[in-house]
Amino acid sequence: MKYSVWTIGGLLIPVLILVAFFGRLDLREGNPDAGNYERFAGSMVSGEILELKPLEEVRYYRAVRTPGYPALIVLATGGLKGPVSNMLLLHLALAVFTTVFIALLLSPHCPTLLSGSLVAGIFLLLRDYYPMVMTEWVAVNAIFIMSGMVVVTLRKPSSLNLALIGLLASCAVLIRPALAPMLLVLPCLLLFRRDLSVGRLLLVPATAIPIVLWMLFNLHYIDSFTMAQLRGHNLLGIGSMIGHAESEPDDSPELKLFIEEFNAEKVPTLADEEAFVADWDKNFNRMQFEANIYWIAYPIMRKYQWGVIPFDRNIMGIYGQRVIAENPWRYLSYVLHGLKVYFSYAIGIPYVALLMLLIPLYALYSGTARFACWAALTAFGIYFVHAFIIAAFQAAFYRFIVITLYPFLALATICLISILIENGTLKKITDRLPAWCRPLLETQEQR
Repeated sequence: MKYSVWTIGGLLIPVLILVAFFGRLDLREGNPDAGNYERFAGSMVSGEILELKPLEEVRYYRAVRTPGYPALIVLATGGLKGPVSNMLLLHLALAVFTTVFIALLLSPHCPTLLSGSLVAGIFLLLRDYYPMVMTEWVAVNAIFIMSGMVVVTLRKPSSLNLALIGLLASCAVLIRPALAPMLLVLPCLLLFRRDLSVGRLLLVPATAIPIVLWMLFNLHYIDSFTMAQLRGHNLLGIGSMIGHAESEPDDSPELKLFIEEFNAEKVPTLADEEAFVADWDKNFNRMQFEANIYWIAYPIMRKYQWGVIPFDRNIMGIYGQRVIAENPWRYLSYVLHGLKVYFSYAIGIPYVALLMLLIPLYALYSGTARFACWAALTAFGIYFVHAFIIAAFQAAFYRFIVITLYPFLALATICLISILIENGTLKKITDRLPAWCRPLLETQEQR
């Protein structure tokens, strides 16, 4: 498609704003999570990651992280020969690419000035994550790009586009495992298009090969077929909130000792558990969740010099699984509370995401803004499934919510603008503007 000067000109404005704002920011150092990614990258360059060590000696960062983001650090720094601050250039390049990609992709339905400004506005809202060597910034870009790729594939359903969707999902999960909802996009797209030929269906497992290879790598080096080993942490955190575990006769001495000491210190106390669970809104605090893990469980581990992975696998994980199995209704109430927190956060308006969902659903029902509505629905699907993952295995809090919510809000707003353009409402407004600026508010098809 050939783009007019006004289409490109309208897009340049948000791009220049992004470059001007983010180009002056420096790397924010000192975040412990960022340090884990950097150390993981260092182990990839040095070859330490290939060393077969006893589980007690495997480093924390190796067990808790996946290789996607560390690989980006290695790429951005030229094998760690350059400064880690080069990641900021990669972050900026991603933001510019995403803004251009979404704006040009939807230019037949929405002026690039408006769509580009909305995407750029999301990056400005999430500016705190730009100068950090963490996955949130890349995750936001991945959601936008995945939503756009669905539009590309609906326009041209080639095997290449479908394969790119699958590979994008796999790479996103290797960067941030909580983006697992992206893995559902390809099979859902095939079902929607009823394109269930053997070749297309084989794309689903084929594009997941990077994830399977990483899990096989973990099976060989840390004896666990998982994305990241330290899943016991979250299970312990949840278990400590909803109840407590009791020792059993066949438990190891280490597990019995941990249960005794942890139960004596955790929050809520054993006596307060029932009252605590009875009113999550009043009593739950995410800091308690993390305090039970890092301020109570970890000091016990260090006191007895237990290895991180054996401690996570044989003590924390067992503790959490045992509590959840014995208190399924309490666990269900915990998940429901997490979903409530997740879906009620947004600019102070309860359930704003569910209200915004009405926009692409109306577009789908009325047959307007066809492609913009599918981009918004894809982003909502990722946001919705991500909510269940966080509610079931974590404690919902700000950054977990906004990195999936904000892309959906931007794409839903673009969908709304597209509807207003198609029914002529926006033209009634732009006709009152000076003639020189009207072309900036026209779509590619209107010119």
